[in-house]
Amino acid sequence: MKLNEHQAKVGQQLRALSQRLLIQARNGGWSAVQALDVTLAATARRLAKDPELWQALEPVRQIIRAEHAEARELCRIEMERSLKVWQAMRGQSEGLRAYEEVAGI
Repeated sequence: MKLNEHQAKVGQQLRALSQRLLIQARNGGWSAVQALDVTLAATARRLAKDPELWQALEPVRQIIRAEHAEARELCRIEMERSLKVWQAMRGQSEGLRAYEEVAGI
């Protein structure tokens, strides 16, 4: 199915939003990722209200799903890394607290 001019424009805008989200995820811009994800979800809900347009955008939506999956994976990896850092800091804090108790500080 060939997209008409309006559908192509909407598809380009949707792809641009998805690409910005992925770029931010690759660069560790997690606040921007969160904001872009909210915008992408709201845009998808709005577009889905027009079944003809939504169906016409299926090839674009497939690309966006792949980009979003990559961004989610990058987010998961960052969450695991942050958790390990937090756990290491917590362990150091517990050691410091024990030292303070023994030293009477």
